[in-house]
Parts: sequence; C-alpha cells; structure tokens
Amino acid sequence: MPDYCFYYIRTLKSVTLSNAKEIGERAFSYCIALDQIDWGGSLERIAVRAFTNCYKLDNLVLPDTVISVENYAFQRCDGLTRLTLGKSLLKFGDVPFESDGKTFGSVQPVL
Repeated sequence: MPDYCFYYIRTLKSVTLSNAKEIGERAFSYCIALDQIDWGGSLERIAVRAFTNCYKLDNLVLPDTVISVENYAFQRCDGLTRLTLGKSLLKFGDVPFESDGKTFGSVQPVL
C-alpha cells in the first residue's frame, strides 16, 4: 500500500490487504471509522504512522508474516487495548503507540 493511499478517508470502516507486502507511511492515518482489518497473508512491514488516529481499532492480531512495525505505527489509536504480535516479528518500533507524548500503558502486546 503506497504512502498516504487512504489518508483522511474518515468513512472507511474496513479494509482487506490481500497481497500487500507493506503498509506505507500514513496509509490509513485519520481513518477514524476504521475498525476491521483483514491483513491477508503477505504483509511484512507496517510503516511509520501507518494507522495514526484510527480511534476505533481495538484488538489487533498481526499475521506471522509481519517482520517490522515502525515507530508511531499506531499513534493515537486511543481504542487499541490489545495487539497480538506475529512469530516472525524482528523489529518493533521504539514508540509504536503514543498519544500526547505518552505511551499507552494499557496496550498489551502478546507474543
């Protein structure tokens, strides 16, 4: 998915990433209605700020194909309470979750 491809589409509720290897920078930023993601079986990288301000995301399970989640990938995803990480993950950004300068203590990465 290219950088900014669905940027600020406020009515987007769900997305299917059939053959995407990468979610580009800010690809889904400000998609405030987004609450469902079908990751597909090819995703390897989630770029910087890919899902910034996607408030309705709550419980995400990353596929085993994901090897990299960049900084601020889920910045200000205030509804996110649980993130299950895949078995192939090699890089998990220093600050993948952040809101108003604070990291989310309530997000529970699950290995």
